Amino acid sequence: MSGRMRNVAGALLVTAMLVAAGFAAVGAVPFRTAAGAQPEGWDKLQAVIEIIRNRFVDPVDVNKILEGAISGAVRSLGDPYSDYVGPEEWEDFMIRARGNYSGVGLTIGVRDKFITVIAPVKGSPADRAGIKSGDRIVKVNGVELIDVSSDKAAEMIRGPVGTQVILTVFPAEGGALRDYVLTR
Repeated sequence: MSGRMRNVAGALLVTAMLVAAGFAAVGAVPFRTAAGAQPEGWDKLQAVIEIIRNRFVDPVDVNKILEGAISGAVRSLGDPYSDYVGPEEWEDFMIRARGNYSGVGLTIGVRDKFITVIAPVKGSPADRAGIKSGDRIVKVNGVELIDVSSDKAAEMIRGPVGTQVILTVFPAEGGALRDYVLTR
């Protein structure tokens, strides 16, 4: 098992324990230390969740609060190789691991608030089409990429193998917008 997979598996184990702890905060599952007592600070967490549930101006999703608590708990470990993977991210990871989803061969990032091509993968559909480093992707399948993270943009670009995606690109060297129809 690779180091990354081992860390994901470890994070999932931690996650399962933290989910049980989170449900205990709202009274669904009793949570006790090995000595049978509630952990120090547990009352504080439970009180905060109850205050949020009862007094926050807008309706709240307790599951979203618990997801945030779990994520924060794993991050607090200070281990750069441990990360909480939520249900949607896990499903996306498993789809990619099974090879059912594919991209077009681009490394992207956010530069000056734009989704920017860091580099096309040599020989990939994007490379063969002529997409270059520094090009800005402004739309995916006609959807504008305004205030979109690079992870979200990558998710929009990925899809089932053999399907097409349309990237609207502003070339790094300037000029007019151009649509690229690429097969994943």
